[in-house]
Amino acid sequence: MLPYADDMLLAAAAKMKVGVRAGYGFPMWPIAGGTAVQSDNSVDTVYASLGATCSPVDQTFAPWYQQAKDCGKQGHNHISPDRMIDASTCLLPEQTWFAKNKPHGTENSYSGWYDWFRQARFLPTVINDDGYPQYVNTVLVPDRNDNTMGDYEPLVMEGDPDPAWLWALKAAGLWLLKIWRWLLRLPLFWV
Repeated sequence: MLPYADDMLLAAAAKMKVGVRAGYGFPMWPIAGGTAVQSDNSVDTVYASLGATCSPVDQTFAPWYQQAKDCGKQGHNHISPDRMIDASTCLLPEQTWFAKNKPHGTENSYSGWYDWFRQARFLPTVINDDGYPQYVNTVLVPDRNDNTMGDYEPLVMEGDPDPAWLWALKAAGLWLLKIWRWLLRLPLFWV
């Protein structure tokens, strides 16, 4: 009987360096329904990252959303600064990096991550080196030949999220509208 892929990866991670890098910020190519899932245009972020919890594209987690799993002794937050990814649910949350707005297959200066990871004499984690944080934003710029290349910068919060009371107010308003639409469909409502 063959072991599950999760078990094989965890066994490999116990004996050697294993690192995962995933992209997000783009919808899947519109080949089928459900194009609002996070991806790098080609691979769903949830699969590339081995299990990250992702918000739909152009949406964020609610302000009260908290990290889904306690990651043990490190105890740091695995929610992205833009509140779109929760890496605590990944198979290897301490060894999973994310690049936002980096299309699948493009190269940029963040590609130096591979050399850094491979040449490290220790097990690299998302907190080992400030030069390679868990979440980065890719800045795409054209070069002299009009090829799109890019640089990266650590991903930071772009402003305070809506406060919890505003989210509750929006949710209550939506429910009132749903109830009103339902009442309008009832024939007895008009009698």
